[in-house]
Amino acid sequence: MLTLEGFCKLRRELDAQPSGFLDSRIRRFQSFAEISTEPGPHFGLGLEAYATWTSPIRKYGDMINHRLLKAVIKGEAIARPQEDITQQMAERRRLNRMAERDVGDWLYARFLNDKAGQIPFRGRNY
Repeated sequence: MLTLEGFCKLRRELDAQPSGFLDSRIRRFQSFAEISTEPGPHFGLGLEAYATWTSPIRKYGDMINHRLLKAVIKGEAIARPQEDITQQMAERRRLNRMAERDVGDWLYARFLNDKAGQIPFRGRNY
């Protein structure tokens, strides 16, 4: 499972399982995307190299990728992004995810607060 090929094999086996239990457990422990100046695999998609971008006004990393793609298409020299910038972007992304999780937890608690003890909820404990 430490290689792209091994992970793809595992994904095929999990997709054939009738229950999503193992799949949900593995996804929980997968790491978040890494921001790097070196091409790297996307294990979930089974790709050896992967880059992501959306509108360049949303995130600085997207703007960097747009600039790099534009330079490649035009046949221009490519300036490698600075390593400290990618580290800073990764840290900000981590903090953003933590804030999103905290807000989500707060919203769940707020919504369910007046329902506690009144409505039976079903769930799974893994």
